[in-house]
Amino acid sequence: MNTSLRHIGIVVQDLDKCVRFWEDNFGFMVRADQIEKGIFIENLLGIPNVNVQTVKMKSNTETEIELLKFYPGSAEDNWGGSVRKIGMTHIALNVPNLDEVLDNLLRDGYSPIHKPQISDDANFKVCYIAVVEGLLLELVEKI
Repeated sequence: MNTSLRHIGIVVQDLDKCVRFWEDNFGFMVRADQIEKGIFIENLLGIPNVNVQTVKMKSNTETEIELLKFYPGSAEDNWGGSVRKIGMTHIALNVPNLDEVLDNLLRDGYSPIHKPQISDDANFKVCYIAVVEGLLLELVEKI
């Protein structure tokens, strides 16, 4: 079987702010922006009368993120942002210059969980940072 990751879905509250975050900080570009409703999406998600806006964003490396905004505010409980929660906890991104990316994020008011750390094998500089709507990013620079 030849399998690859198609995209990562993230439910958001402020769609415009989240789109700008991915565009401005990591160069993702909007590939598709649509309202989804009707039998297909209702059956797929198991939510009657669902109305969701999906924005698919692609990086220059073909990594894709799908932002989902449910209307009228039908998103479930907030995830809570703990790296120890069961289920998906964070997204790791390879970056060419961690310090530069981190400086830009700090200027925008985001706070790292810790200062960048050097891996035990000294091959990577790594940092966790809480960003837009509490999403945790692991930023990784190969050194």
